[in-house]
Amino acid sequence: MDSPEPPVSPAGINCLRTIYNLMEDSVPLRRIRVAQRLGVAGSTISETVARLQEHGLLTTTPDNLIELTPAGHRIAASVVRRHRLAERMLTDILGVPVSRVHSEAIRWEQVINDDTERAISNLVDGSVKSPWGNPIPSADDGAENRVVPVHTGTPLTELVAGRAPTDVIVESISEEAQNDPDAVRALVNAGIVPGSRITAVARRSHYLLRGTHAYELPTDSAHLVHVVRM
Repeated sequence: MDSPEPPVSPAGINCLRTIYNLMEDSVPLRRIRVAQRLGVAGSTISETVARLQEHGLLTTTPDNLIELTPAGHRIAASVVRRHRLAERMLTDILGVPVSRVHSEAIRWEQVINDDTERAISNLVDGSVKSPWGNPIPSADDGAENRVVPVHTGTPLTELVAGRAPTDVIVESISEEAQNDPDAVRALVNAGIVPGSRITAVARRSHYLLRGTHAYELPTDSAHLVHVVRM
C-alpha cells in the first residue's frame, strides 16, 4: 500500500529535498541558503517554510536555523531516495546521458509511488549511490535521528591544497553542482565524473581539474566535489 500523500505542494517538496541536500553538504540551514539553491526569492522561501511549519514538517531555532522534524525528514529522505533511484534507472536502464538525469529525475521524484520505487530499486540491483556518487537513502532512513548518509570521500577543498598537482579519484558531485546544466556538461565533457581519476591543482580563484580535458572549478564550488587520494 502506498504511503499517504504528503500534505504539501510541489514547492514544499522541493524545499524539503533542498534542505536535505544542504544537510549533506554541511551547509547551515538558513532560508537564504535554501532560496539560493532553488533560485527563488527569499520571501517565497519564507512563505514555503511557514506552510511547512504549519504541517509539522520543520521548525526554526531562536537563531533562525531550519530544522526538519522526524516527519519532515522522512518525507525529505523519501523524495531524495526516489530522485536518486530515478537517476539510476534513467542512466542504467534507459540510457539517458548522465548530464541530463538530474533535471529529468526532478520530474519523476514526485510521481513515483511505493510499488514503483521498489520495482526501480530491484531493476537497478539495489544500488546505493546515484550516478553522481551521492548516497541513496535507505527505505528506512532513521528519521528519528534526522541524520543523512555520509559521503565516503573528502571535499576537494580539504584534500587538495597548494600548487602541487594531486592525483585523486572523484567520489561524488553534489546536487548543487548538478543544478547548473552548463557546469554539468563541462564536467562530463572533461571526464570529471564519479569513478574517474583526475589531477587537481589549487589556484588563487579556482581549482584546475584535469580528467580527459581540463576544467576550472571555482573555489567557492570546490567543496561540492568529494574525492579520495590515489
